[in-house]
Amino acid sequence: MSFRLKTIFGVALIESVLLFVLVISSLDYLRHSNQAELHKRAFTTAELLAATALDGILTKNLAALKSYVEEVVTDPDIVYARISDNRDILAQAGDPIALARPFQLDDHFRGIRDGILDAEANVTVAGAAYGRVEVGFSVGPIDAVMARATRHMSFIAGTELALVALFSFLLGTYLTRELKALRVATGRVADGDLDYRIKVRGNDELAQTAQAFNAMAQKVQSAFSERDNAQQALNALNQALEDRVRQRTEQLVSLNRELEHKTLHDSLTNIPNRTLLNDRLAQQLALGQRNNAPFALAVLDLDGFKEVNDVKGHQTGDLVLQSVANRLSLGLRRFDTVARMGGDEFALLLPDVANEEEARAVAEHISETISRPLELGGERLEVGGSLGIALFPDHGDDAETLIRRADSAMY
Repeated sequence: MSFRLKTIFGVALIESVLLFVLVISSLDYLRHSNQAELHKRAFTTAELLAATALDGILTKNLAALKSYVEEVVTDPDIVYARISDNRDILAQAGDPIALARPFQLDDHFRGIRDGILDAEANVTVAGAAYGRVEVGFSVGPIDAVMARATRHMSFIAGTELALVALFSFLLGTYLTRELKALRVATGRVADGDLDYRIKVRGNDELAQTAQAFNAMAQKVQSAFSERDNAQQALNALNQALEDRVRQRTEQLVSLNRELEHKTLHDSLTNIPNRTLLNDRLAQQLALGQRNNAPFALAVLDLDGFKEVNDVKGHQTGDLVLQSVANRLSLGLRRFDTVARMGGDEFALLLPDVANEEEARAVAEHISETISRPLELGGERLEVGGSLGIALFPDHGDDAETLIRRADSAMY
C-alpha cells in the first residue's frame, strides 16, 4: 500500500474513532443525565405527594386522597400513583396493569424491565410511619429523547466522516512540510482542544487542506456546542416542569388546608364546629375503649344571651360569642377541644378527666372563666352559663349517649 493511501486511511481511521468516541460519550452522558433528572423528579414527586397526603391519611379522608392521586396522574409522564397506610391501600389511580403488579422500588435504571421507574416516599410524623406513597414514572420520554439525539448525532457523525475522507485525500495527495503541523493539530483536537486551528500560509493545495481541517474542527466544536445547548435546554425544561409540579402541589396543599379549615371550624368564632367535635369525640371513644381511658364531655349554654341579642343587637351578640370562645380556648389545656355546636351552645371534650371530682373542678374553672365581665365597645357585659358534664364510661360509651347525658345534666 502506498504512503499516500496509508496517510488517507490512517487519518480517516483516527477521525472515525474520535467521532465514534464523541458520539458514544455524548449519547451516554445525555442518557445518564436524563435518567438522573427523571430519578430525582420521581422521588421528589413522591415526597411532595407524601407531604400532601399526610392530613388525608391521618383523618382517613379518602375523597381527598383520591383527588390527590388523580391530580398527580394527569401528568403524562406519571403512569400510576398509590397512597396506602400501614395496612390497606387508601387511594390509587393510573394504569390498571401497573397498579396490579407488585411494587418494587427502582434504585437503578439497569433493573427496569417494564418501562416504569417505581419511586416511593414514607408518610411520617415525628419519626412514626403512617403510610407510604408509590409513584411510577414512564421511561419512554428518555427513550424518545435518545432516539432523536442518536439520529442527530449520526447525521453529524456521517457529515464529519465525509469531510474527514475528503480532507484525508487532499492531505495524502499534497503532504509536504505541513504534515507535522497537521499531525500536531489532529492531536490537539483529539485531546479536546477544539479551539485549536492550523495557521494557513498561502493559497495552494496545502493551504486549502489546512483550511479544510480547520473547518472540520469548527464543525466538531459546533457539534459539541449544539450538544451542550441541547443539554441546557433539557435541564431548563426539567427545572420548569419541577417548578410547575412544586407550584401546583403547594397550591393544592393550600387550598385543601383552607377548605378543611372552613369545613371543620365555625365561621364566626374560628373554633372547631360540630363536625370536627364529632370526629375528635369518635377518636377519643376509640382510644378510651382500647386503653380503658376515661374522659369527660361538657355542654355549655350561655345564660341571657337571647336578651343580649334582642337589646344590644346581633353584632354585639356575635362579639359575645367570639369573646366566650376565645376565653374557653385560652382557659383550657392544650389537648382539650372546645367547639361551637350552634347558637350560644358550646361543647368541650376533656381527655384525662377520670371522675366526678375532677369533672366538678373543671366545671368550676369553666364557669369562672366565662363569668368574668366582658368589655365590649366601652360597655361592661356579664355573661353566665349553664354547664353539664358526662363521663366516659360511667354515663355512656357512645357519642350519642354522652351528648344526651351531658345535655340532660346541663338542664
